[in-house]
Amino acid sequence: MVYMKYHLMDRLVCCKRIVIMLTMTLCWMSVADFAKSEPQPLLRYQRINVLFLVLNNGGASAIDSPTLRRSAEIVRLFAWRHSGCKLDFKPILIDVKPDLVAKEFLSHSENESEFLKDLLAYHLKSKSQDCNLVIYVVPGGYLERNRMLSYFNGQRLIAVIPIDYPSPVFYPTHDPQLYHHLIWPILNVYIQAARHAYMPDSAEKNPGIKIQEFKSAADLFRLVRSIDVSEDPYGETVEAVDQDHDGIPDDDPTVMLDEIRFGSSAKLIDSDQDALSDFDELVTLLYRATDPKNIDTDRDGISDGQDRYPHIPVQPEIPKFTPSFDDPIDRWYIVSRELQYTFYKSDLEREIESQLYMSWDDEFLYIASATNIPCYLEFFIDSNHDGWEVGCDNYYLVIDPFSSRFEELKVLDNTSRALNLPGQTMAMVWDNETDYISQYGRLIDESEVRLATKIRSDSGEDRFIVKFALPANEQTGLLLREGKQIGIKAYYNLKLFDRVKLIGSLYEPDSFFTIELR
Repeated sequence: MVYMKYHLMDRLVCCKRIVIMLTMTLCWMSVADFAKSEPQPLLRYQRINVLFLVLNNGGASAIDSPTLRRSAEIVRLFAWRHSGCKLDFKPILIDVKPDLVAKEFLSHSENESEFLKDLLAYHLKSKSQDCNLVIYVVPGGYLERNRMLSYFNGQRLIAVIPIDYPSPVFYPTHDPQLYHHLIWPILNVYIQAARHAYMPDSAEKNPGIKIQEFKSAADLFRLVRSIDVSEDPYGETVEAVDQDHDGIPDDDPTVMLDEIRFGSSAKLIDSDQDALSDFDELVTLLYRATDPKNIDTDRDGISDGQDRYPHIPVQPEIPKFTPSFDDPIDRWYIVSRELQYTFYKSDLEREIESQLYMSWDDEFLYIASATNIPCYLEFFIDSNHDGWEVGCDNYYLVIDPFSSRFEELKVLDNTSRALNLPGQTMAMVWDNETDYISQYGRLIDESEVRLATKIRSDSGEDRFIVKFALPANEQTGLLLREGKQIGIKAYYNLKLFDRVKLIGSLYEPDSFFTIELR
């Protein structure tokens, strides 16, 4: 009896354990099912398929499709970042035999509008692939005038870009696997598409408006961030998971960049906890992103969230200090030890190395540069820090490293008095123009600007030294005092024979670097 009693108790205990385990399993399954049924946070973006029809005639002038695709992907990433992950221009490349689009057909461009209407009709008739954004890339000589053409019929945008298009603007990279000169015209087509899709009033009222630099293009794409893109006539709305609601897709291999490839966390808005969100790390800068996994991207000892320039180790606070032109340049105050953007190697096949020095006193703003290559220095100085082409406070200086005189030294006057000069038709007026001088005189006197150039040998290597001092000037707003902010652009150019090639920039090209006098 005792044995049976304990045996029954053991059976009861086992049954209780089984019931508890079953209950826990059912609860866990319910939680899991609930988690599965819980809707994932989604973000929406617009995918615009861009059909590139590549006319190849073989031979030395053949268009390399992989190189063209890589160039289009550069533009795709640029638009993706600056639209805040709202616009994805996906390139689709198709090689087309030239005999399918006769050279005679492409050459009858006396009336560009009619020509593009005919080309669009031809494309729709051929039905090679139906996209609302079509770009023909044609060999050199296919168009009578070597420039890009575009046409919008209310629903489709079609463009023609010659492979040897003479681009006025270049993307800052020296990657040999790119068509550098095609990045800008492709971007311009995307800009037109964005304007027609999201800013139709602007596109209709100002059909000829031109974006002339990458910064302006980025500014336009940034406007899209606050616009509902679901009504885009060019593409389709796509949804992607975004667990942390930071505006970046978590894992979407169909786009140019998501959290996984960016290296950020899909569950944290600020992966490295540097007070700069992953989204801002991705989109804030013009050409590149900061590191979402590194609290101090440029390793200058200041966290990205507190750093005015988190991607470049520069000293934007300029001390009050009077340097001697006779002293070695190393005794001047250094602002930057390297250029942040080099476009490609110089024709001397050497990477450019540069240091920039600055200081100020009550009478002068001092600027100096040292390079390992004889560069033509090009400075844009916005003395009131209120934007280029605003007021009469914008200096433009070009310095030949072998000359004791400025190649160019002038001030831009965009005030009403200058723009209303008799016979004035230009949008910009410089103080060295004849009509301006006869009416107002010069805003700056070159004899008052100190300039010194020198070649110095260090350990067998030449350093090309340039020093100049810009005098305080009430007319141009260059009032030197503590707390004064000044905008600076510094370009480094190589001049060989009659060619001038931009090879480097202190800061992001097209953007001003802000200094503050301390």
